[in-house]
Amino acid sequence: MSMGFYSKCLLCVGLVLSAVSGAVEPVWRADLPAALAQAGREGKHVLVDFTGSDWCAACIRLRRNILDSKDFMQWAGKQFVFVEVDIPQKAILPAELLAENKAVAEAYGVSGFPTIMVLNARGQVTGGFLGDVGQVDAAVAQLEKALRVSVLFDQAAELTGSGKAQVLMDAYRLFPGGKAFALHRDALEAEILKHDPDNATGLKDMLQVREQAELFEAERGAVPRHSAEYGLLIERQLAEALEPNRAGVLMSKCQHVLGTARSIDELEQAKRLLEQVIRLQNPDEAKETQAYLERFFTDLPALLRMLQQNRR
Repeated sequence: MSMGFYSKCLLCVGLVLSAVSGAVEPVWRADLPAALAQAGREGKHVLVDFTGSDWCAACIRLRRNILDSKDFMQWAGKQFVFVEVDIPQKAILPAELLAENKAVAEAYGVSGFPTIMVLNARGQVTGGFLGDVGQVDAAVAQLEKALRVSVLFDQAAELTGSGKAQVLMDAYRLFPGGKAFALHRDALEAEILKHDPDNATGLKDMLQVREQAELFEAERGAVPRHSAEYGLLIERQLAEALEPNRAGVLMSKCQHVLGTARSIDELEQAKRLLEQVIRLQNPDEAKETQAYLERFFTDLPALLRMLQQNRR
């Protein structure tokens, strides 16, 4: 992609505004390859804003309140070259630029807006976030993770074998989740597994847990929740569940019992299931479940009446 007339105009306008105001203003480029080259020369990273500038309310808030703010730029201006990949619905962009932007979004697996991605000078995605994070501090926290991942990628490039896998695993733990980053997370997983045949990182086990959880969820979604078939499915899943997935299956069983309960005894069963779930959860999850238990299960007759009314 070469820098066309539109990209040059954006750059020139940004430079003029900076000169007039005497402040550092974000210069949003439209040419990603040129931005990567600039980042390489200046020892920076590239921050890419995938946006729908004239229709996406969250995109507009993010730019106004965070990305173009003085507080953010005082930090980010030293770290990044800025690129806008805009896919508007009404605003007129040159056809060539709009086609390029759509191709870039597709290449990076972006389908939700706004998506902020951090790239190192080699074009590797090292992190970012999806959506309007609300506050400058929250955005900076996510981007600092991305910069840390970049350092780890550089360290891993000098290593081989299990040492490389361990450093990449450290990066993986900081890497963002969500659909927007799935393409790049999958590539990182594959790279770790390639250098970790003995599963020293434990990633293979983690992926097996995730695969089973996704399978179980799909199975439950295909069966009516309050049917006898659903109850049998839950029992089979409990028998097969890997330990990290037991809490989720038990919670589904509790929900099934609550959805079909006709007696106090059945509510007592649901309460015992929740207590089992709490013992298996991490502290934050357990605290939330405990609050739910205390809110709804202190008066079982009242809970039964509420459930019966909801089923009418």
